[in-house]
Amino acid sequence: MYPNQLALNELITQDLNEKKYFSRQSWCSPQKFSGHKVYDVIIVGAGHTGLALAHQLRLLGLGRVLLLDKQPCGKPGPWQDFARMEKLRTSKFSQGPECGNPLLSFKFWKNSVDGPDAFDQIDFIKTEDWANYLRWFKEILQLDVESETEVFAQQWVESANAFEIRAKKGNTERKYYSSMLCLATGMTACGSWQAPKQLVNKTNLESIGYAWGKIDFSKLVGKHVAIIGGGASAFDNALEATKHGAKRADVLARRKIATGKPLSEKLWSGRDDSQIHDNENTYPSDMTNPILRFSNTLDEKKYLSVIRNFFSDGRTTSRPEYQKQFLGINNLTVNEALGQLKIEACKNSHQHRITSEHGFDELYDYVIVATGPKFDVKAKKELFAISNEILTWGDREQKVDLLDIDALPKLSSEYQIQFKSENSAAGKLYCLTDVIHITVGIPALANVIEKVSRSIASQLYANNAQHIISHMEVLNNKGEEDNENYHS
Repeated sequence: MYPNQLALNELITQDLNEKKYFSRQSWCSPQKFSGHKVYDVIIVGAGHTGLALAHQLRLLGLGRVLLLDKQPCGKPGPWQDFARMEKLRTSKFSQGPECGNPLLSFKFWKNSVDGPDAFDQIDFIKTEDWANYLRWFKEILQLDVESETEVFAQQWVESANAFEIRAKKGNTERKYYSSMLCLATGMTACGSWQAPKQLVNKTNLESIGYAWGKIDFSKLVGKHVAIIGGGASAFDNALEATKHGAKRADVLARRKIATGKPLSEKLWSGRDDSQIHDNENTYPSDMTNPILRFSNTLDEKKYLSVIRNFFSDGRTTSRPEYQKQFLGINNLTVNEALGQLKIEACKNSHQHRITSEHGFDELYDYVIVATGPKFDVKAKKELFAISNEILTWGDREQKVDLLDIDALPKLSSEYQIQFKSENSAAGKLYCLTDVIHITVGIPALANVIEKVSRSIASQLYANNAQHIISHMEVLNNKGEEDNENYHS
């Protein structure tokens, strides 16, 4: 039997209370700088990744953890903004931010809210449910989140032995200090949402929108709409346009769009070894797990080979069940393998003409660009000041012509940003931008969070070891004094 929500909350709170989980104190030495509290860790981003990391760090006894999030309070991640899919594309069985505690899982939450069989009755998780679950997750764990706070700069301050993080909340600029810093802002952790300049430099701002921004779909009634891109986000926006009464929605893809099961799903189904070992006639093992857990420990050649195979069909293919939704929609068309596209605003109207190198030519009333993020450390405010010092894949002698990976930082196996030369921030600045993990998303959480949290905690322990040893000596001396007083 699954408990109702009140009982579930009580179980979780009691369990974590026994572990001193809710304490804001830490085994790290308490520090201040210029009157400011120095946090153990500051995490930029409070979506499912940031929340999961904060939870895991608290489990490791680090009580001074703060999340800075530009989203409004109660809106974790993009799920109520530009994530326009009705349901997540991830399997409902994927482990989320619960870090191995089933009481904190989506399954337990869903059954506590909607009844003991609610989870079994769904095929995929509704986006609205996922947003509500993350909101509950943050609240039940009492994680410290400063919402509507946008970080725009950071630097390592030697005299503070900490990062100085500068952020804006409304019109107010604030400073924060932290021994460790982690960027957990999803797809844009090392870049930004922006359309290719060659694609949109001749467009009319009034009749173009972006999949990662606000779009008033109610104004698309009766309009002929183009959606540029072949990934899952393009289909999300095309479906949204037709739901709101668009006359026609055309998905325009540069490459051929993959159909059938994505490779990640095939790997999850496993490889059947029973023909070789007939005594192993059981379920095939999940082969995505070692890829997500160990790929970034491989040498460069093997790591890049894994990526080439993993993304042979593009970065975000949509599952077959999702693609079937479009088959019966008469006013939605898919145009693929168009090659390089060109968008130009018409002189005497708000329309755009879209052409391609393979002869495509069409007029549109409105254009939605859904081409995905641009990887570029210079485009990330938090990294701009040190962007020339960061080691990227593009710094290799042999360039990597794959998913713009050249623009991504070449992270350590523990997701630390590496530098081209000696840097005081080395080993203390984490960025969750491994291309496999930011693309796979939720299924990668458990593997990433475990590794990053232990790396952070072990470094902080090493840095605070003398403080802990001194405290042990004080306690031992006090013990000797107590013994003397007892025998006197």
